Amino acid sequence: MSMTSIAVCFLHDAPAESVQQCLSLLGFAGPDPRWRWHPPGLLTVVLAETPTPELLERVRRLAGLRSVVERSNGQGRTTRLGVDLGGGVIAGAGRLCIVAGPCSVEGRTQIEEIAALAAENGADAVRGGAFKPRSSPYSFGGLGEAGLELLAAAGARCGLPVVTEVLDAGDLDLVARYADVLQIGSRNMHNSTLLFRAGCHARGRPVLLKRGMAATLEETRLAAEYVQLGRLCAGFDEPRLMLCERGVRTFEPEVRFALDVAAIPLLQRTLQLPVIADPSHAAGQRDLVEPLARAAVAAGADGLLIEVHTDPDRAWSDGAQTLGPAAFGSLVRHVRALVAVVALLMVSLTARAQGSPFESSGPTAAVSRIDALVDERLRQLGLEASPPCSDGVFVRRVHLAVLGTLPTAAEARAFLADDEPDKRSRLVDAVLDRPEFAAFQAMRWCDLLRVKAEFPINLWPNAVQAYQRWIEDSLRRGMPYDQFVRTLLLATGSNFRAPESNFLRAVADRTPAGLAKASALTFLGARIESWPQERRDGLASCFAQVAYKSTLEWKEEIVFFDPTRPLGAGKSGRAAGVVLPDGSTQKVEPGADPRIAFTDWLLQEPSHWLARSLCNRIWFWLFGRGVVHEVDDLRADNEAAVPGLLEHLAAELLAAQWDQKRVFREILLSATWQRSPLPRSRDAGAAVHFAHYSIRRLEAEVLIDAICQITGTSEEYSSPIPEPFTVIPPGTRAIALADGSTTSAFLELFGRPPRDLGLASERNDRPTAEQCLHLLNSSHVRKKLESGPAIVRLLRSGNALDELYLTFLSRFPTAAERDAIRRHATAGNPRRVASDVAWALLNSAEFLYQH
Repeated sequence: MSMTSIAVCFLHDAPAESVQQCLSLLGFAGPDPRWRWHPPGLLTVVLAETPTPELLERVRRLAGLRSVVERSNGQGRTTRLGVDLGGGVIAGAGRLCIVAGPCSVEGRTQIEEIAALAAENGADAVRGGAFKPRSSPYSFGGLGEAGLELLAAAGARCGLPVVTEVLDAGDLDLVARYADVLQIGSRNMHNSTLLFRAGCHARGRPVLLKRGMAATLEETRLAAEYVQLGRLCAGFDEPRLMLCERGVRTFEPEVRFALDVAAIPLLQRTLQLPVIADPSHAAGQRDLVEPLARAAVAAGADGLLIEVHTDPDRAWSDGAQTLGPAAFGSLVRHVRALVAVVALLMVSLTARAQGSPFESSGPTAAVSRIDALVDERLRQLGLEASPPCSDGVFVRRVHLAVLGTLPTAAEARAFLADDEPDKRSRLVDAVLDRPEFAAFQAMRWCDLLRVKAEFPINLWPNAVQAYQRWIEDSLRRGMPYDQFVRTLLLATGSNFRAPESNFLRAVADRTPAGLAKASALTFLGARIESWPQERRDGLASCFAQVAYKSTLEWKEEIVFFDPTRPLGAGKSGRAAGVVLPDGSTQKVEPGADPRIAFTDWLLQEPSHWLARSLCNRIWFWLFGRGVVHEVDDLRADNEAAVPGLLEHLAAELLAAQWDQKRVFREILLSATWQRSPLPRSRDAGAAVHFAHYSIRRLEAEVLIDAICQITGTSEEYSSPIPEPFTVIPPGTRAIALADGSTTSAFLELFGRPPRDLGLASERNDRPTAEQCLHLLNSSHVRKKLESGPAIVRLLRSGNALDELYLTFLSRFPTAAERDAIRRHATAGNPRRVASDVAWALLNSAEFLYQH
């Protein structure tokens, strides 16, 4: 006989008689082991037979009822849910979520150093134990609330969500006050009171539930159900629950526990919740942690829980299984590369099965100095380069990378039909001369230059419009980069009438130190926080005589050079003077602007730091990663992926009199940039050293512009400042938006940068579950596809299939795709089929990613 589980959730003020009436309707006259009451308002019932819809409807009509759920453990869901850990970190959204930290919080210095280590190596959250369940009463049991305070402060300092364990239901309020995620450990997996109350806690914190050390999968599912029922009882719509596979106890003494890799896909499939793996507890010894982590990732784990310490041998808890800095950095690099390789391998297998629309059989020999340098590096590393990309990939790639604009179906068709051997070089020359080049590059420079009207930059809308127009006009006129830099650094005048003066206003910190930090980041790609104090003070002195004053015109501000201001000794205690970034000193004559000394050095210093930084940024814009990575961390000990490449590009830039298009053109025409996105090597270094083209999601602005172009629709953008300068005319493209404060729900969802810091990392191109759901079934996108005039005309055309593929993917459908669509066409009318194809193409990785 089948049994049915029912959960009935009541409001907190529901009449007591409603509970009795509910039991009576379900066939219970008094106490019975088949029903159970869970304060503060949940009744769970096991019935011998499935209740009829009429019976459930009578239950739902009871006073004070919130909801009735049959078997609430998620088995009815078909889409795996992502969990927001806070700070934009999503677990279970297609990107590996890494949570790292010590077993226990030992003190302020320890947890701050480990949190910084985790952040620097790309962890998404920091963990640590303030309350520690220990087998021995003589072992360290944690610092309690003091440990929670230290952990929360360390996480906030590094911008990471905090994960920590709660041991008792009575501690929920305390732990939830400091933690972003409540961890329930394996020893508490059967503590039903703690599970339920964690789910219905008022703060609604996400819960990370660890599998018990001897628990079956069904027991794990039932423990998860306690949490989810608690959330239902509290009125929360989403489960916000993650499961953690940490290994089970077996007869094998070689390891601490046996990591059950099969549990990962099984739990994901049955509960549709993120599953995190904890290889540290399973291994019990640090040299096994990375192999187990790789196995978990290959099995599809949504994240990893890794124990990390700056000095593992001195850790107060579980030091044997804890990784040090070098081992943790290696693990992160390898598992992230594994995720990318697995994803690309699946794309590769699918593409090859269809005849690969991504590759051509053209020559692979080096055709430029760029290719010679890259190929030599690949030869040294034993990495095989991918062949050239197909014409369809190339025409799409060059339009998106250079113009931020999809090629039209007519442009794609013409390029594919062109048989001339020089057609790729002619296309490169053509796109570099189009007006969209200046508009798209202006968007990128506005990100770097923090062009934003609102807090914390506060340029104000009038100044933002003037500044953005000046940037775009400079690019359109082909202003040499050295002149562009000099104009910005030495700017004076009104923020409205001398737009370039806004460079010295577009920082949250307008002190000399703040201006020095912004200038080094923008033009040197350097983070001066790691510089010696003397050099920081010296560079700050270059901006010590920059002053600001307001005028009678509202929000107008004058930037001017004030020679009466002292250069200042700075924190280093040195006498006033200029210390340049290479450590050299230069005397500044009285009345002379010290910015000139820095600008002259910047344009003339022998290593061409300025030129290398620009070339690294251009490479980053075109490839998705810099020759030196991260692109905002250009320093001597951050090695280039390809030795000599930046020096070559810098020399080309100088030979071209600082013409940026010369660098763009050389990169775009290289065999390296024109490689297929399908890797020939499983080595993680293949992407790092440009053996193939790395795929990445389209920028938020480019994606919405592409959707609007395809459908013939427009977007509405708004600003928090109600001024005439913030009015956006209908039809304005997202890449042309001047103000970082002007936005839309789509741009926010898809990771447009806030332009607060000028860092490349402010742009978030990582896919999330919310983004997938928005594209799949939001009314916003659906209306565009159903009623957009351009897509309607396309669907009514006589050759809709070819036109759809050319419009969305810049290529014709393969034979396998035609056969699949032809089979689908037998089940519906042609218009409906074409509409389905359009929807499928818009949601395909080939459309959403630059490849």
